[in-house]
Amino acid sequence: MKNYDSHILVGNQDRFGGYNYNIVVGLILGDFRPSWVIEIEDGQGDIVMPKTMMIPTLEHIIEDGMLVIAYAIEKNASILELLAEMGKKDKEILWMYDDFTPQQRDQLYANLKTIEFTNEFVFINISQKEIEIFKDYNMEATFLSTTHVQHRKERNA
Repeated sequence: MKNYDSHILVGNQDRFGGYNYNIVVGLILGDFRPSWVIEIEDGQGDIVMPKTMMIPTLEHIIEDGMLVIAYAIEKNASILELLAEMGKKDKEILWMYDDFTPQQRDQLYANLKTIEFTNEFVFINISQKEIEIFKDYNMEATFLSTTHVQHRKERNA
C-alpha cells in the first residue's frame, strides 16, 4: 500500500471468511489539490492500474471517494446514467468543482445513498465525523483508525 492520507479498500469476503481486497482507493492530500487514486493489484501484489480518477471537493471529500467507487469500480447503472446526462461519463478525470454545478453534485450525492454497493469496504484513517456520513448508505464496511500514544521512559537523574 502506498503512502496515502486515507484509504478505502474494496473487495469481498471469500468462502473461508477471509477478505480479498485487491483494489485500493487512496486519498492523496498534496500541495496542489487532494485527489482520489485507484490502484488495482494482481495476485502477486503488483499494481496493474494506478489511475487518478477524481479531484474532490473539500466539503464532500469522502462522498466523492464513494462516487469514484460507484462509477469506476462498481459500474453502477444509475450513477453512470447521471454522469452521461451531465455529459461527464467518459471523462478521464472528474474535477468535482470544475465539471459539476453544486446542484449536479447534490444530485450525485443523493443518488449514492440509494444504490446498493456490491463490494465490501475497509476505510482507513477517516474521522468519526466522516464515518457518520455512511449511516444512510446501503453498504458493508469496516472502519479502522489509528491512535497515537506517546510513551516516555522515566529517566533517573
